[in-house]
This record gives sequence, structure tokens and C-alpha cells, in this order.
Amino acid sequence: MLTMRLISMPAGEPVDVTFSDETKFDIHPGAEGATVLVLRHRGVQRILHVRDTPDQISAARSTALGSAR
Repeated sequence: MLTMRLISMPAGEPVDVTFSDETKFDIHPGAEGATVLVLRHRGVQRILHVRDTPDQISAARSTALGSAR
């Protein structure tokens, strides 16, 4: 499993997001500056509201995937 750290909304606390290379990521703009991150893996869906921008989420995912190789 891979892990990346994002910042939760609205609390602003770090949240570790665990995923695999098979996890599907959907990133959408949310209300009040949040980004909605939807993770889908093997029929399970997880929805997170984070402060990170879509570019920051993509970079964190790429870094986690790169460190696993």
C-alpha cells in the first residue's frame, strides 16, 4: 500500500491517505476552497475534503507511486 499526506478540510489536520496503484482517483472542486478527492478501489469508495489543490494531490500521488518502484 502507498501513502500520501494531505490536509483535511475544514480542520486543517494532516490526513494520511492510503491507496494502491490500482486505486482510481477523481478530483473535483468543492465548496469554500476545498478539493473533493474520491478514491475508488475494488467496489469501495472513499470521499475526502482536503485543502490541497488538484495539482498538489496529483504530485503527492506521483511521488508515492515513484517511491514504490
